[in-house]
Amino acid sequence: NLYNPAALVVDDTVVLLYRAHADDIVSRIGLATSKDGYHFEREAAPVLSPTEDYERFGCEDPRISLIDDTYYLTYTGWDRHTAQLCLATSTDLHHWTKYGPLFEHYDTFAATPEAHGHNWSKAGVILPYKLHGKWWMYFGEGSIYCATSDDLIHWIPITDDKKPMYRSTPGTFDEDLVEIGAPPVLTDNGLLVFLMNGATRRQRPDGGYDVDYRCGQFAVDPN
Repeated sequence: NLYNPAALVVDDTVVLLYRAHADDIVSRIGLATSKDGYHFEREAAPVLSPTEDYERFGCEDPRISLIDDTYYLTYTGWDRHTAQLCLATSTDLHHWTKYGPLFEHYDTFAATPEAHGHNWSKAGVILPYKLHGKWWMYFGEGSIYCATSDDLIHWIPITDDKKPMYRSTPGTFDEDLVEIGAPPVLTDNGLLVFLMNGATRRQRPDGGYDVDYRCGQFAVDPN
């Protein structure tokens, strides 16, 4: 299976980092490049694979930012019990230094009816520039939170996990799930515009559920 990618333009080349797994159901992150954004050449071997216990069943859901010639990759470490937002850095997209889970005592579902009661975090996007003297990350599945850093490695959430900056809205496309998407775009009028994934569940006649995933957006005033 092949899953959600993260894209970046570097020196007129589109860089695509994507999640995939084979029959072992252990996700790894692969690399593909393109000159036109349509035709991609995929490298034969993954560039990031599980090496640690907290990610032994998968490195998933990449998001990437390039800051001062260093790539900052956030991804989900999956051990089939806990999903944890992790960080890795590289200068060449092939050799990565892992820093482990970022928020070990955080459940991004804590403010929802589906709180896990243990560590759970996914989806982190790092702004490639400072705001008010700090580096900023927006993160979360279930609800969306933000954190700041002085060094891009150590991150401190602005609030505890009971106080998200954004949560699902009943009766809308994201009433059952919200998750941060790609890094934001700074618009001409000064707003940060984010993509997010939203989902609603619809019950089938047989008692099961279908999940309707959609892409939305929201804007943040950097001030």
